[in-house]
Amino acid sequence: MNIGLNRINREFLTFNILVPALFFGIAYFCMPIHQVFMFDTDEGIELIRAKLYSEGFELYTQIWSDHPPLFTILLAGWLNLFGSSIVKARVLALCFATVLIWAFGKILQTTVGRIPALLGIVWLTVSFHFLRLSVSIMIGMPSLALVILSVYTLILYQKNSALYFLILSGALLALALQTKIFTIFLIPILMLALATAKTSFSLQKLLRFDSIKPALLWLGALLLTFSITLILLDSPSLQQTIAFHFESDTQTRFGWEDSYGRLLTMMLSDIDYWFLAPVGISLLWKKRRGTQSVPFLWLATAIVLLVQHKPIWYHHYQLIVFPLIWLASYGASVAIQSNRLRHYRFNLKAAFQANRSWKSRTMLVCLVLSLVLIPVKIGAVYLYNSNFIRQSQAHFVMLDHVLAQKQSTQWLLTDLPIYGFYADLNVPPELAVFSRKRLGTSDLTPDTLRSLLRQYQPEQILIGRFPEVLQALRQDLRRDYVQTFNNDAGTHYLRKTAATSSLSAPVRP
Repeated sequence: MNIGLNRINREFLTFNILVPALFFGIAYFCMPIHQVFMFDTDEGIELIRAKLYSEGFELYTQIWSDHPPLFTILLAGWLNLFGSSIVKARVLALCFATVLIWAFGKILQTTVGRIPALLGIVWLTVSFHFLRLSVSIMIGMPSLALVILSVYTLILYQKNSALYFLILSGALLALALQTKIFTIFLIPILMLALATAKTSFSLQKLLRFDSIKPALLWLGALLLTFSITLILLDSPSLQQTIAFHFESDTQTRFGWEDSYGRLLTMMLSDIDYWFLAPVGISLLWKKRRGTQSVPFLWLATAIVLLVQHKPIWYHHYQLIVFPLIWLASYGASVAIQSNRLRHYRFNLKAAFQANRSWKSRTMLVCLVLSLVLIPVKIGAVYLYNSNFIRQSQAHFVMLDHVLAQKQSTQWLLTDLPIYGFYADLNVPPELAVFSRKRLGTSDLTPDTLRSLLRQYQPEQILIGRFPEVLQALRQDLRRDYVQTFNNDAGTHYLRKTAATSSLSAPVRP
């Protein structure tokens, strides 16, 4: 009895305290959050949007935005509470990632067991750009953290039938959608999981009210929470937050992009997980009841949607990696059991020699491969971080030139709005989101840029991401501005009427 209690206590401490604390510490101290100017240009978009919002500019009517408002409002409040610092903003992103790790670990612990769950957490941590996204001020990870929490509470509901877990699950997914809308495809998948919790995939059985009642209650909780937040947060219509991403014009303008190739490249970065995942798929396909159907339905749906979506970004891969690792953890569980690794005290050589089954040996080789590749992936993270630090040097030099003219500057026009956050300068709110997608569509045209330039008459202009903007503004730049600096970060211009007496750059904030 005491042995059983001690094991439960160890598992409780491991998954609820040790794992999340260890992940937070590794990400905080090993990722260069103090040294990197930006991990992604989206960081600047989120930061300047929160800055403008906290200064009284209204979302959607003044601040252009194509995403729901929850994270912007939360980030603005966080920075007002703890101080306007990019490190503190990245800590908020890391808090969401830590919650995600905790919830995902609990899902794996509940569904596949302790050892495969710990492996799954390690695999997720070293997967394609996961650590980078965990400390980047972007909306994808916070949204996915709420999604994983929603799935976990759904599993808890199916374990003990507590109605409050069902309501909480629907509410959490609603909050995830108010953060980023890209997980909306999970609604029918999770409803199907609820409808099949106590029956099979039989249409006749699924149409019974007692089968679909939990799914309807869950959907009701989701819609109610979404509606309440829609009102409280002054959210825009779904047309504004969804249509821009899926309208035909966007798909046509980016039709040249090879979504298949880009997605395949990302998937190959975690090829070892794909060796183990089919075992999990075959295992769950035989059961396919309740939440056991979620990982392979999630994986299949995400792949189908992404190969048709243009453009596709590296952070979209996170929609695939969670169900993939969930399935791979099932494969690891089968490999451990079929090779009796516990019996051999996880002596891989002894297990391989003793086991004559080619299937078990194959599974063991796949498991070993995934373990061998862990340090390789850690090395890739180190190389990426070194590159980010190296690129940041040019940006910090450019920042000094922006800060040198801060006292005479009211507006900064830039395609890298993160400079506005670092320098505590406002950018035109219509350009808070200065993205390739906006430039690639008819939403942000050269005429619009010229109109905003003449409206705001910014004292400083900094173009570093889209050189074509300089061509669109060339007449205004020649007439009213003088180029003061140029390096790998971009080109800096100062309005001729602006004060230029400050020659020494102040200390960076």
